[in-house]
Amino acid sequence: ELAGLAAARGAPAKQHLRDCSRLLRRPYLVSSAFRAIIASGQAGWLAPLVPARFLFHATRPAGLQG
Repeated sequence: ELAGLAAARGAPAKQHLRDCSRLLRRPYLVSSAFRAIIASGQAGWLAPLVPARFLFHATRPAGLQG
């Protein structure tokens, strides 16, 4: 979807890559943090405290959450 929009706008590839990086930065950091928590074995007590809806939205790019 992002590539199609960039192509339709005639955006340079460098700008498209910057836009993708900006959109994916937060979801990547959040999912990395949750993967580290799972790998550490601490997910068991934390899981009941994190609503599934939050986890879903926090790990998706803001413009593509439908």
